[in-house]
Amino acid sequence: RVGDVMWTNLFFTHVLSGVGFFVLTYAEPHDVDIGYSIQTLLQFEQVISKASRTQPKRQQGSHVIGKAAHRQNQSLLSSKGARAGGSTHELQPPGDEQRGNMAAEPKVRLFFHVFKGQDEALAISIVKEQMLTLQSAPPDSFEVDFITVGTLWDNASIHASGLGCSTCHHRAHYEQAFESVTLEFLYEYCNDNPTKHVAYMHNKGSFHDSGENSNVRRFLVKGIVSQECVDMPAECDVCSSRFSPLPHPHTPGNMWHAKCSHIRKLQQPSVFERIMDDFCKTHGSTSAWSQDWADGSGRYAAEHWVHSHPDTEPCDLYGGHYVAAYNLDEPAKDGTWLPQLQVGIRWPLEMYSHEHWPLTPTKMVEW
Repeated sequence: RVGDVMWTNLFFTHVLSGVGFFVLTYAEPHDVDIGYSIQTLLQFEQVISKASRTQPKRQQGSHVIGKAAHRQNQSLLSSKGARAGGSTHELQPPGDEQRGNMAAEPKVRLFFHVFKGQDEALAISIVKEQMLTLQSAPPDSFEVDFITVGTLWDNASIHASGLGCSTCHHRAHYEQAFESVTLEFLYEYCNDNPTKHVAYMHNKGSFHDSGENSNVRRFLVKGIVSQECVDMPAECDVCSSRFSPLPHPHTPGNMWHAKCSHIRKLQQPSVFERIMDDFCKTHGSTSAWSQDWADGSGRYAAEHWVHSHPDTEPCDLYGGHYVAAYNLDEPAKDGTWLPQLQVGIRWPLEMYSHEHWPLTPTKMVEW
Protein backbone atom coordinates (compact mmCIF):
# COMPACT_ATOMS: atom_id res chain seq x y z
CA ARG A 1 0.00 0.00 0.00
CA VAL A 2 1.54 3.30 -1.04
CA GLY A 3 1.64 5.71 1.92
CA ASP A 4 1.98 3.01 4.55
CA VAL A 5 4.90 0.91 5.65
CA MET A 6 4.61 -2.03 3.29
CA TRP A 7 5.59 -5.67 3.77
CA THR A 8 5.01 -7.58 0.56
CA ASN A 9 5.06 -11.36 0.38
CA LEU A 10 5.65 -12.61 -3.15
CA PHE A 11 5.38 -16.32 -3.86
CA PHE A 12 5.60 -17.64 -7.37
CA THR A 13 6.45 -21.00 -8.91
CA HIS A 14 7.77 -21.79 -12.34
CA VAL A 15 5.45 -24.42 -13.79
CA LEU A 16 8.07 -26.20 -15.91
CA SER A 17 10.76 -26.54 -13.24
CA GLY A 18 8.70 -26.72 -10.07
CA VAL A 19 11.14 -24.29 -8.42
CA GLY A 20 9.46 -22.06 -5.83
CA PHE A 21 10.69 -18.70 -4.58
CA PHE A 22 9.44 -16.84 -1.52
CA VAL A 23 10.51 -13.20 -1.52
CA LEU A 24 10.01 -10.86 1.46
CA THR A 25 10.44 -7.21 0.55
CA TYR A 26 10.17 -4.10 2.68
CA ALA A 27 9.56 -0.51 1.63
CA GLU A 28 9.37 2.73 3.59
CA PRO A 29 6.41 5.11 3.11
CA HIS A 30 6.63 6.81 -0.32
CA ASP A 31 9.57 4.56 -1.23
CA VAL A 32 7.57 2.10 -3.31
CA ASP A 33 9.45 1.77 -6.59
CA ILE A 34 7.14 -0.01 -9.03
CA GLY A 35 9.76 -0.09 -11.78
CA TYR A 36 12.25 -1.77 -9.49
CA SER A 37 9.63 -4.30 -8.35
CA ILE A 38 8.77 -5.32 -11.92
CA GLN A 39 12.44 -5.51 -12.85
CA THR A 40 13.13 -7.73 -9.86
CA LEU A 41 10.26 -10.08 -10.78
CA LEU A 42 11.53 -10.34 -14.34
CA GLN A 43 15.02 -11.12 -13.05
CA PHE A 44 13.65 -13.87 -10.86
CA GLU A 45 11.63 -15.23 -13.79
CA GLN A 46 14.84 -15.41 -15.83
CA VAL A 47 16.57 -17.18 -12.98
CA ILE A 48 13.76 -19.69 -12.71
CA SER A 49 13.80 -20.33 -16.44
CA LYS A 50 17.54 -20.90 -16.32
CA ALA A 51 17.09 -23.23 -13.37
CA SER A 52 14.59 -25.28 -15.36
CA ARG A 53 17.23 -25.80 -18.07
CA THR A 54 19.96 -26.78 -15.58
CA GLN A 55 18.13 -29.06 -13.17
CA PRO A 56 21.19 -30.66 -11.49
CA LYS A 57 22.44 -27.23 -10.27
CA ARG A 58 19.02 -25.82 -9.53
CA GLN A 59 19.16 -25.60 -5.73
CA GLN A 60 22.71 -24.32 -5.52
CA GLY A 61 22.20 -21.76 -8.27
CA SER A 62 18.94 -20.40 -6.87
CA HIS A 63 20.48 -20.11 -3.39
CA VAL A 64 23.39 -18.01 -4.67
CA ILE A 65 21.18 -15.79 -6.82
CA GLY A 66 18.79 -15.36 -3.90
CA LYS A 67 21.59 -13.98 -1.73
CA ALA A 68 22.69 -11.61 -4.49
CA ALA A 69 19.14 -10.33 -4.92
CA HIS A 70 18.89 -9.80 -1.13
CA ARG A 71 22.09 -7.75 -1.16
CA GLN A 72 20.80 -5.70 -4.11
CA ASN A 73 17.50 -5.09 -2.31
CA GLN A 74 19.27 -4.01 0.90
CA SER A 75 21.53 -1.68 -1.11
CA LEU A 76 18.51 -0.06 -2.76
CA LEU A 77 16.71 0.47 0.55
CA SER A 78 19.86 1.94 2.13
CA SER A 79 20.30 4.44 -0.72
CA LYS A 80 16.62 5.44 -0.51
CA GLY A 81 16.95 6.02 3.22
CA ALA A 82 19.84 8.38 2.53
CA ARG A 83 17.80 10.26 -0.08
CA ALA A 84 14.87 10.66 2.31
CA GLY A 85 16.62 13.58 4.01
CA GLY A 86 16.82 12.05 7.47
CA SER A 87 13.11 12.22 8.29
CA THR A 88 13.13 8.53 9.12
CA HIS A 89 15.85 6.03 9.80
CA GLU A 90 15.37 2.27 9.65
CA LEU A 91 18.14 -0.03 10.79
CA GLN A 92 19.32 -2.86 8.59
CA PRO A 93 18.56 -6.41 9.80
CA PRO A 94 21.20 -7.58 12.31
CA GLY A 95 23.95 -9.86 11.12
CA ASP A 96 24.69 -13.31 12.48
CA GLU A 97 27.13 -11.84 14.99
CA GLN A 98 24.35 -9.68 16.49
CA ARG A 99 21.54 -12.22 16.66
CA GLY A 100 23.03 -13.99 19.65
CA ASN A 101 22.78 -10.76 21.64
CA MET A 102 19.11 -10.32 20.72
CA ALA A 103 17.84 -13.69 21.91
CA ALA A 104 16.09 -12.18 24.94
CA GLU A 105 13.37 -9.62 24.27
CA PRO A 106 14.23 -6.29 25.94
CA LYS A 107 12.25 -5.64 29.11
CA VAL A 108 11.66 -1.93 28.49
CA ARG A 109 10.68 0.06 25.39
CA LEU A 110 12.35 3.45 25.96
CA PHE A 111 11.04 6.48 24.08
CA PHE A 112 13.77 9.05 23.56
CA HIS A 113 12.97 12.68 22.68
CA VAL A 114 16.08 14.01 20.92
CA PHE A 115 16.59 17.71 20.15
CA LYS A 116 19.40 19.13 18.05
CA GLY A 117 19.76 22.87 17.54
CA GLN A 118 22.56 24.95 16.05
CA ASP A 119 25.15 23.37 18.34
CA GLU A 120 25.13 19.94 16.74
CA ALA A 121 28.25 18.77 18.57
CA LEU A 122 26.59 19.48 21.93
CA ALA A 123 23.47 17.46 21.09
CA ILE A 124 25.52 14.53 19.79
CA SER A 125 27.76 14.50 22.88
CA ILE A 126 24.78 14.53 25.27
CA VAL A 127 23.00 11.72 23.44
CA LYS A 128 26.23 9.71 23.29
CA GLU A 129 26.62 10.11 27.06
CA GLN A 130 23.07 8.89 27.62
CA MET A 131 23.38 5.98 25.22
CA LEU A 132 26.63 4.84 26.87
CA THR A 133 24.83 4.91 30.22
CA LEU A 134 22.02 2.78 28.77
CA GLN A 135 24.63 0.30 27.58
CA SER A 136 25.80 -0.11 31.18
CA ALA A 137 22.48 -1.82 31.96
CA PRO A 138 22.09 -5.57 31.35
CA PRO A 139 21.87 -6.28 27.59
CA ASP A 140 18.20 -7.30 27.67
CA SER A 141 17.05 -4.11 29.42
CA PHE A 142 16.17 -1.61 26.67
CA GLU A 143 15.13 -1.10 23.10
CA VAL A 144 15.00 2.54 22.02
CA ASP A 145 12.42 4.35 19.89
CA PHE A 146 13.77 7.83 19.23
CA ILE A 147 12.06 10.89 17.79
CA THR A 148 14.23 13.75 16.57
CA VAL A 149 13.41 17.46 16.66
CA GLY A 150 15.14 20.49 15.16
CA THR A 151 18.15 20.07 12.88
CA LEU A 152 18.02 16.87 10.84
CA TRP A 153 19.98 13.89 12.07
CA ASP A 154 21.86 12.28 9.22
CA ASN A 155 23.31 8.78 9.43
CA ALA A 156 26.69 10.10 10.55
CA SER A 157 25.13 11.94 13.51
CA ILE A 158 22.96 8.96 14.42
CA HIS A 159 25.88 6.55 14.55
CA ALA A 160 28.25 9.04 16.24
CA SER A 161 25.72 9.50 19.05
CA GLY A 162 25.08 5.78 19.58
CA LEU A 163 21.57 5.88 18.13
CA GLY A 164 22.53 3.41 15.42
CA CYS A 165 22.36 0.47 17.82
CA SER A 166 20.72 -2.81 16.82
CA THR A 167 17.75 -2.12 19.12
CA CYS A 168 17.32 1.56 18.17
CA HIS A 169 14.53 2.71 15.85
CA HIS A 170 14.09 6.22 14.42
CA ARG A 171 10.33 6.83 14.40
CA ALA A 172 9.95 10.40 13.12
CA HIS A 173 11.52 13.82 12.73
CA TYR A 174 9.93 17.21 13.43
CA GLU A 175 11.32 20.65 12.73
CA GLN A 176 9.57 21.97 15.84
CA ALA A 177 7.92 20.02 18.64
CA PHE A 178 7.69 19.74 22.40
CA GLU A 179 8.00 16.58 24.47
CA SER A 180 4.31 15.74 24.11
CA VAL A 181 5.01 14.59 20.52
CA THR A 182 7.23 11.77 21.76
CA LEU A 183 4.81 10.98 24.60
CA GLU A 184 2.14 10.43 21.92
CA PHE A 185 4.24 7.60 20.46
CA LEU A 186 4.64 6.12 23.94
CA TYR A 187 0.92 6.43 24.60
CA GLU A 188 0.01 4.69 21.33
CA TYR A 189 2.47 1.89 22.05
CA CYS A 190 0.92 1.27 25.48
CA ASN A 191 -2.59 1.23 24.06
CA ASP A 192 -1.45 -1.55 21.74
CA ASN A 193 0.64 -3.35 24.38
CA PRO A 194 -1.14 -3.07 27.75
CA THR A 195 1.14 -5.52 29.58
CA LYS A 196 4.42 -3.88 28.57
CA HIS A 197 6.84 -1.61 30.43
CA VAL A 198 8.02 1.72 28.98
CA ALA A 199 10.45 4.49 29.85
CA TYR A 200 10.79 8.09 28.75
CA MET A 201 14.00 10.11 28.37
CA HIS A 202 15.14 13.30 26.61
CA ASN A 203 18.53 14.89 25.98
CA LYS A 204 18.17 17.61 28.60
CA GLY A 205 20.72 20.37 28.17
CA SER A 206 20.88 20.32 24.38
CA PHE A 207 18.81 23.52 24.18
CA HIS A 208 20.25 25.28 27.24
CA ASP A 209 23.76 24.07 27.96
CA SER A 210 24.48 24.51 31.67
CA GLY A 211 26.01 22.69 34.60
CA GLU A 212 22.60 22.59 36.28
CA ASN A 213 21.01 20.83 33.31
CA SER A 214 23.90 18.37 33.12
CA ASN A 215 23.59 17.52 36.82
CA VAL A 216 19.83 16.94 36.62
CA ARG A 217 20.16 14.89 33.43
CA ARG A 218 22.75 12.53 34.91
CA PHE A 219 20.77 12.24 38.13
CA LEU A 220 17.66 11.19 36.20
CA VAL A 221 19.41 8.83 33.78
CA LYS A 222 20.91 7.00 36.75
CA GLY A 223 17.33 6.20 37.74
CA ILE A 224 16.47 5.14 34.18
CA VAL A 225 19.18 2.42 34.14
CA SER A 226 18.68 1.32 37.76
CA GLN A 227 17.56 -2.25 38.28
CA GLU A 228 15.06 -0.92 40.81
CA CYS A 229 13.14 0.83 37.99
CA VAL A 230 13.89 -1.68 35.21
CA ASP A 231 12.46 -4.39 37.48
CA MET A 232 10.09 -2.14 39.42
CA PRO A 233 7.77 -3.97 41.80
CA ALA A 234 4.08 -4.53 41.19
CA GLU A 235 3.17 -1.74 43.62
CA CYS A 236 4.75 0.92 41.38
CA ASP A 237 2.97 2.59 38.46
CA VAL A 238 5.80 5.06 37.78
CA CYS A 239 9.44 4.88 38.88
CA SER A 240 12.07 7.64 38.75
CA SER A 241 15.00 9.10 40.64
CA ARG A 242 12.71 11.61 42.34
CA PHE A 243 8.95 12.06 42.61
CA SER A 244 7.58 15.32 43.97
CA PRO A 245 3.91 16.04 44.75
CA LEU A 246 4.60 19.80 44.64
CA PRO A 247 3.95 22.18 43.00
CA HIS A 248 2.08 19.47 41.04
CA PRO A 249 2.69 15.71 40.98
CA HIS A 250 5.70 15.22 38.70
CA THR A 251 9.19 13.86 38.20
CA PRO A 252 11.50 16.91 38.11
CA GLY A 253 13.22 16.84 34.74
CA ASN A 254 10.69 14.32 33.32
CA MET A 255 12.53 11.01 32.86
CA TRP A 256 10.86 7.90 34.22
CA HIS A 257 9.65 4.32 33.86
CA ALA A 258 5.96 3.39 33.77
CA LYS A 259 3.71 0.40 33.25
CA CYS A 260 1.53 0.48 30.16
CA SER A 261 -1.43 -0.57 32.29
CA HIS A 262 -1.03 2.80 34.03
CA ILE A 263 -0.37 4.82 30.84
CA ARG A 264 -3.65 3.53 29.37
CA LYS A 265 -5.56 5.24 32.20
CA LEU A 266 -4.20 8.68 31.27
CA GLN A 267 -5.54 11.27 28.88
CA GLN A 268 -3.89 11.37 25.48
CA PRO A 269 -0.89 13.72 25.94
CA SER A 270 -2.01 16.36 23.44
CA VAL A 271 -5.53 16.30 24.88
CA PHE A 272 -4.21 16.54 28.44
CA GLU A 273 -2.27 19.70 27.61
CA ARG A 274 -5.45 21.35 26.31
CA ILE A 275 -7.39 20.23 29.38
CA MET A 276 -4.78 21.75 31.70
CA ASP A 277 -4.65 24.98 29.68
CA ASP A 278 -8.44 25.35 29.71
CA PHE A 279 -8.66 24.57 33.41
CA CYS A 280 -5.96 27.07 34.33
CA LYS A 281 -7.52 29.78 32.18
CA THR A 282 -10.80 29.32 34.03
CA HIS A 283 -9.48 28.76 37.54
CA GLY A 284 -6.03 30.35 37.41
CA SER A 285 -7.04 33.16 39.77
CA THR A 286 -7.62 30.61 42.54
CA SER A 287 -4.35 28.73 41.93
CA ALA A 288 -1.86 28.58 44.75
CA TRP A 289 0.99 29.40 42.35
CA SER A 290 -0.54 31.06 39.24
CA GLN A 291 2.35 30.05 36.97
CA ASP A 292 2.34 27.62 34.03
CA TRP A 293 5.39 25.78 35.28
CA ALA A 294 3.91 25.43 38.76
CA ASP A 295 0.38 24.50 37.70
CA GLY A 296 1.48 21.90 35.15
CA SER A 297 -0.04 23.62 32.12
CA GLY A 298 1.35 24.72 28.77
CA ARG A 299 4.47 22.82 27.80
CA TYR A 300 4.86 21.81 31.45
CA ALA A 301 1.83 19.55 31.09
CA ALA A 302 4.24 17.01 29.58
CA GLU A 303 6.07 16.85 32.92
CA HIS A 304 2.84 16.50 34.90
CA TRP A 305 1.20 14.00 32.54
CA VAL A 306 2.50 10.61 33.73
CA HIS A 307 1.55 11.41 37.37
CA SER A 308 -1.76 13.07 36.54
CA HIS A 309 -4.12 10.17 37.29
CA PRO A 310 -5.51 10.21 40.87
CA ASP A 311 -4.70 6.49 41.30
CA THR A 312 -1.02 6.88 40.40
CA GLU A 313 1.31 5.00 42.75
CA PRO A 314 4.68 6.71 42.37
CA CYS A 315 8.01 5.19 43.35
CA ASP A 316 11.28 7.05 43.65
CA LEU A 317 14.88 6.13 44.34
CA TYR A 318 16.71 9.01 45.98
CA GLY A 319 16.92 9.10 49.76
CA GLY A 320 18.75 12.46 49.86
CA HIS A 321 17.38 15.94 50.45
CA TYR A 322 16.76 17.03 46.87
CA VAL A 323 13.13 18.14 46.40
CA ALA A 324 12.67 19.45 42.85
CA ALA A 325 13.92 21.98 40.27
CA TYR A 326 17.74 22.41 40.16
CA ASN A 327 18.71 22.50 43.84
CA LEU A 328 20.40 19.06 43.92
CA ASP A 329 22.44 18.20 46.98
CA GLU A 330 26.02 16.99 46.62
CA PRO A 331 25.40 13.20 46.35
CA ALA A 332 22.82 13.85 43.64
CA LYS A 333 25.25 16.11 41.77
CA ASP A 334 28.29 13.89 41.91
CA GLY A 335 26.42 10.62 41.32
CA THR A 336 27.68 8.84 44.44
CA TRP A 337 24.17 8.04 45.71
CA LEU A 338 22.75 4.54 45.70
CA PRO A 339 19.12 3.82 44.70
CA GLN A 340 16.75 3.18 47.60
CA LEU A 341 13.31 2.44 46.19
CA GLN A 342 10.40 4.02 48.04
CA VAL A 343 6.82 3.08 47.18
CA GLY A 344 4.56 6.12 47.48
CA ILE A 345 5.43 9.63 48.64
CA ARG A 346 8.78 9.46 50.44
CA TRP A 347 8.34 12.28 52.98
CA PRO A 348 5.56 14.17 54.75
CA LEU A 349 4.05 16.74 52.40
CA GLU A 350 5.51 19.79 54.19
CA MET A 351 9.04 18.57 53.40
CA TYR A 352 8.39 19.25 49.70
CA SER A 353 7.85 22.96 50.37
CA HIS A 354 10.21 25.12 48.30
CA GLU A 355 11.02 28.80 48.03
CA HIS A 356 9.16 28.91 44.70
CA TRP A 357 6.12 27.07 46.10
CA PRO A 358 6.01 27.71 49.87
CA LEU A 359 3.46 25.47 51.52
CA THR A 360 1.98 27.98 53.97
CA PRO A 361 -1.45 27.21 55.54
CA THR A 362 -3.11 29.54 53.00
CA LYS A 363 -1.28 28.02 50.05
CA MET A 364 -2.07 24.55 51.33
CA VAL A 365 -5.80 25.24 51.16
CA GLU A 366 -5.50 26.75 47.67
CA TRP A 367 -3.39 23.84 46.47
